[in-house]
Amino acid sequence: MNNFYKTLSIFALSVLISLNSKAQCTYIIPADVHVISNDTSINNSFIPTDKFLICPTVTLTVYGNSTANNKFYLESGATIIFSDSMGATPYGMFKIYLKSGAALHYNASSNVSFPFLDTLVWEPGAILIDTGSLFYDTTICNPLVFDYSLIGGTPCGTLFSNNISEQNSYNIFPNPFIDHLNMSFQNSVVKNSEMIIYNFLGEELEHFYLNNAITSEINMKNTWSGIAILEIRNKNGEIHFEKIIRQ
Repeated sequence: MNNFYKTLSIFALSVLISLNSKAQCTYIIPADVHVISNDTSINNSFIPTDKFLICPTVTLTVYGNSTANNKFYLESGATIIFSDSMGATPYGMFKIYLKSGAALHYNASSNVSFPFLDTLVWEPGAILIDTGSLFYDTTICNPLVFDYSLIGGTPCGTLFSNNISEQNSYNIFPNPFIDHLNMSFQNSVVKNSEMIIYNFLGEELEHFYLNNAITSEINMKNTWSGIAILEIRNKNGEIHFEKIIRQ
């Protein structure tokens, strides 16, 4: 009996290790991909099998119903938002590929499910702000690599760094924090910004507007604790995300 439980324990451990393993994954960007290089909204206008490559700092917002089998490839810092704010809940057999620093935000009402997402492939460091999506297939890739050979190079350019904080020269401290969060800027990239804090259900916890000061102290207005996502929208339309922890 002891040997049986020992064997069962070893088997369970091996399964756990297998489920949590993170292998390198390479996905070829198709030749007919649509490159999204500016903030764009799509209202049920795409056709079945359309593919989209979303560039760094760019947000693609998807409205309306669709059963199309679309693919979305997100570079670091890109954001895709599925929204029902136009009165129709988006759905479809979507395949979504998120590099580290990219964000998937399902912005529908909390009582609306999103049951038709087919595949989610994500690299550690990707941000999932989600109110109830269900993926039939989920894969963690470390690293997640896009192969651009079919489209003749990197259409979004190579200026963007995976390290969003260093690229945009701002610091957030302390983190974890209690009630006060400080932000310091080394340039004007994210000054005069809008700051929103979400929990992992996609619910808004705080909303602030930052002034032009080099250092800003943010006093939390509401009662909440734990891990949250800080979204910063600057005056140039760029969007950046950071994970924060309130004790």
